[in-house]
Amino acid sequence: MLSTYFAEGLPYSIAHKVASEFFTAAGASLQVIGLTSFFGIPWNLKFLWSPLVDMVGTPRRWLLLTQLAVGLATAALAWPAARGALGLAAGGFLLLAAIAATHDIAIDGFYLYALDKKSQAAHSGLRVTAYRVALAKGGILVALAGWTSWPVAFLTGGAALGLLAAVHALILPRPRRVSEPHPVAEV
Repeated sequence: MLSTYFAEGLPYSIAHKVASEFFTAAGASLQVIGLTSFFGIPWNLKFLWSPLVDMVGTPRRWLLLTQLAVGLATAALAWPAARGALGLAAGGFLLLAAIAATHDIAIDGFYLYALDKKSQAAHSGLRVTAYRVALAKGGILVALAGWTSWPVAFLTGGAALGLLAAVHALILPRPRRVSEPHPVAEV
């Protein structure tokens, strides 16, 4: 649980904190830097496609595939960062945000299927802690960019998420979905 919620928080941090720092370092205008707040829109709209995620496949499969995709999208940001292609980088951050929002849906769905209600309540604090630690780790990528370069920071972030996806593929349980009966309306 700690590693999945850490993996949920890191892309959020990249799309929010790291993106604005990247555009600031690249010399973008204040208006462009302000527009980075739009990278949060996929998280606000994820309710639109969450039913699809729940209906197709399993939460574990979605978690693993989207985590790998988030890692690849993060690593792919190295290319526009190296070339100073801010428009392409903005598109990359937006794609990353959409995949990461889907990743959030999958992790929360996995959590609900993998743990019973009592275990969910018992682990609630750990989930929040892991997520918040990941939010702070976005600052490490910014520091790494300062010490080395933005492409190195994005490749490192992508590699970390890819490594987490590989570890999760090996260690996450395969919970079975239980069909819940639909309540019958009383007349």
